[in-house]
Amino acid sequence: MAAVMVVGSLGLGGCDAARPSQDPQDEAVRPSVRSGRSHAITDEPWSFDGRAGRAITTPHYRVYTTRMQPEYLGRLPAFLESALQHYRTVVTQTPLPVPPSTDDHKLSTYVFRTRGQWERMTRQLLGDDAAPFLRIQRGGYAWGGAAVLYEAGDGGGTLWSIAAHEGWHQFTQRTFKQSLPTWLEEAIATLCEGQRWKNAEGVEFIPRDNPERHTQLAALHRSGRLRSVERLLLDSPADLAARHHDAALDYYAQVWALGLMLRERHPAQLAQCVEDAACGNQSERLVLLLDPPRTIALTHFRALAIAEAYFGGTPALESEYRAFVATLVDRP
Repeated sequence: MAAVMVVGSLGLGGCDAARPSQDPQDEAVRPSVRSGRSHAITDEPWSFDGRAGRAITTPHYRVYTTRMQPEYLGRLPAFLESALQHYRTVVTQTPLPVPPSTDDHKLSTYVFRTRGQWERMTRQLLGDDAAPFLRIQRGGYAWGGAAVLYEAGDGGGTLWSIAAHEGWHQFTQRTFKQSLPTWLEEAIATLCEGQRWKNAEGVEFIPRDNPERHTQLAALHRSGRLRSVERLLLDSPADLAARHHDAALDYYAQVWALGLMLRERHPAQLAQCVEDAACGNQSERLVLLLDPPRTIALTHFRALAIAEAYFGGTPALESEYRAFVATLVDRP
């Protein structure tokens, strides 16, 4: 699963990502029936590239898929809606707002059975901007509030984690008034990956229950290859993935641990930071929390400014993070 999970990195986190100008389905047959009830779940025929599929509408999602396994189709609506509720409270006590549930504002999610179908949709959706996304090795991405995923060929287990990771990006892209810095956007996305099915219709999200990230983190810790917190804050996961797949996997394992540490040891500060971004107050808060000279000095390093304003800065985080990782890999 770890190899698959890198895909979340190339989702464009935050509200400043552009929304698609139209629903990208000129190759697809639109569902012929629409429910007038915002809370209805519908399941209708759909096709893409000549392949039969299903169009599933839930209260907040419109899902188009060419994966036809009955067990998967039966679980998908409950999974997505449960994931959305997890996003709202994964790092906050007060639930974050949900996107509008009208037909015109539902979160579009495409899940394809083959990489070929996924590549064609990516070209259709992104046009001349598709090239970086087509370099993704497995899984998918989020862009402009839409998720585009494909079957990884591993039985489907990892696809749930990828959908949950990319779903966080969809959620912030569609609802946050200001974007989170990349390191925090990705850290929280990894906190959404761990989940456990309780029964056919129920799923429980458990941020610590992420064996793939834990295994990768333990290997980094044992070999002395942990990046510094400052490096994590400044790194671009997309650039890392373009240079070397394993470098991106290392990055995600480390930001997962950083996200866990902030969630468990600094919950009030983390909640405030996320709520400020969601409400559009983060820029003003930085000015209030940092003195003017420091604010000016960090103007071009927003990732560092947010870490300093909300969490005390990288020197304080570094020692705490190293100790947290040592404990985490020894006793998950």
